Amino acid sequence: MSSPHIEWSCSECRSVITDQRKYCAVCHSMLRWTCNGSGRSGLYTNYYRHRGSCSSCIVEMDEDQQQEIRDKQLSIQQEFHTLDDKQRPWSEWQRSDESCVQHTGLDVEQVQELYDMCEEPLKNTTIGYKNLHIDIYCLSSSLTFFFEIVDEKVIDTKEFREFEKNCIVSSLNQWIPTTTIDFEYFMSNLETENSYKPLGDQLLTYTLQEEESSPYFIDCIKHNLFSNSKFAEWWSHLEIFLIFFLNNVLTINEEDQNWFIYLLYQQYQNDNNQICYAPIGFTKVYLHYTYSNKKRPKISQMLILPPYQRKGHGRRLLKSIYNDLRNDSRVQDITESINKVNRLTKEMIDKAQEVRKLTKQRTRHVYENVFSSIN
Repeated sequence: MSSPHIEWSCSECRSVITDQRKYCAVCHSMLRWTCNGSGRSGLYTNYYRHRGSCSSCIVEMDEDQQQEIRDKQLSIQQEFHTLDDKQRPWSEWQRSDESCVQHTGLDVEQVQELYDMCEEPLKNTTIGYKNLHIDIYCLSSSLTFFFEIVDEKVIDTKEFREFEKNCIVSSLNQWIPTTTIDFEYFMSNLETENSYKPLGDQLLTYTLQEEESSPYFIDCIKHNLFSNSKFAEWWSHLEIFLIFFLNNVLTINEEDQNWFIYLLYQQYQNDNNQICYAPIGFTKVYLHYTYSNKKRPKISQMLILPPYQRKGHGRRLLKSIYNDLRNDSRVQDITESINKVNRLTKEMIDKAQEVRKLTKQRTRHVYENVFSSIN
């Protein structure tokens, strides 16, 4: 622990100090330190505070920490070498067909392929917890989220200094804001679930033959979307479901007035026979400008929650959007998301081969030229 940047001395007996100690071995008084790099000095109690802020000492401290990590890794490797072949971790096996077949029944190429598949996901695992299990609950009307976090053991950061355990709640709050881990508070919100009422203009009401007691409503919100702070918070919770089920999620800019929101609700009775409304699907529409002084609505992401899919809800929602926008005098035409248009399908390739005798590569080349010319 002695440092070439630090000199130790005893102000009482003036004895020569050759190593770092708290008290003098002769007179037992507290030692003083002097930093050659910064010229500062003080008692032993202030040494570590100085070491953490001094530019000369920080470099040395980082080197000490790196050396400590290297020593620990070396001890782990030495421990691995003391194990016999059956006790070794699978990543430490000898890279040979015989060893791989002995442990897995697969040859070395198959094991290497499996290792490559597993290596990348392991880089994104949560650090600091053993057998971590997270359940996310959500109330159907108010969209209040609750995290249930269960683990068998949490890492001791004092013993494993090179690891820093992840803060799960703060990490999840980056994606799911205003959540709670207080189960009693979460359950208390059940009492006010019936207080939520749908906002916006109602476009359609319908029922399914097998669910005649639970009608469905399609509403549209067009103007001043986020002037209501309660709706703004509620919508931020509903939009989270896009992250769970879709890729390339596009969020709404609250200051942009060209967004429309279409919401699909299910009406149901809770255990207290109270009427409640639960959102089961939604879509967003953006009004693009087109000449002259017209609007071209483009349908953005549409989501119907999995339990309600394949029941005709998406078809009814899309038809309601068309009917609503058709009555708007500003609308010139309606387009779907560019992600659905900008792709070459197998049917298009087969048709080009049948009619024009084009190869797959030639068809792709023609398609890219045509698509770039019209955009």
